[in-house]
Amino acid sequence: MPQQSYPSHLEFLRSAKVLLALGVTMVVALGAMAQLVGARTTRALQGIEAALDTTGNSWVMVEATGRTVHLRGAPPSAHAADDVLEIAHGAMCASWRGERRCARRVSSDFGASHLAWPDLQASVDRNVLTLSGEVPDAATHWAVVDRARNAVQLGYIGRVVDEMTLMDRGAPPGVDATAGHVAAVASLCEAGEVRLLLGVLSIRCEVRGELEADLRALIDAPLHAGYLGEVEVVTSESM
Repeated sequence: MPQQSYPSHLEFLRSAKVLLALGVTMVVALGAMAQLVGARTTRALQGIEAALDTTGNSWVMVEATGRTVHLRGAPPSAHAADDVLEIAHGAMCASWRGERRCARRVSSDFGASHLAWPDLQASVDRNVLTLSGEVPDAATHWAVVDRARNAVQLGYIGRVVDEMTLMDRGAPPGVDATAGHVAAVASLCEAGEVRLLLGVLSIRCEVRGELEADLRALIDAPLHAGYLGEVEVVTSESM
């Protein structure tokens, strides 16, 4: 009967060392790959968010995995979705190879049918602040009224007229805060109108000289939803 041979103890040790080395190499490679994907994700997010913010499109929420990017949000106008897709596709990021497109693929989910932008106005005339148009819900309604009434207590305006109505649909996230911003800006005006329409905040305001710095600070503050449109500010002394 032929004699069978078995691997020696040393051969087992060599095989174990080879397998261990292969395992360590795979772990290191996977870690390096994860770091690479993470770095690409960060670059894509930062590059596209910067490109959108500088073009007044802060309403867009950006998600990324590597260089695959997904955009969400409620567009403030019919052409806004097309604009941000073009911006996202064209955004450039720095890499070790030089500048290249931040995203390899861009997808989107815009304009859910149950969401709509309100048309909210706050106008000031003869020391009266009139709130009109729409707000998303009762909580937002009373928050806007409270911001306006606070201006009465501070002596900026004489009284508040509330003509607001509730929307029959929900609004994009952050609209409640922007609605309060409408009242806060208008409350510093002696005359004029502040309007939020299709996500664009427009301001036409005559302001007393001593309140101009406060007004401009409010105007420059970032919006939780929507973006700043046309601004026209005139001081009383220059009238």
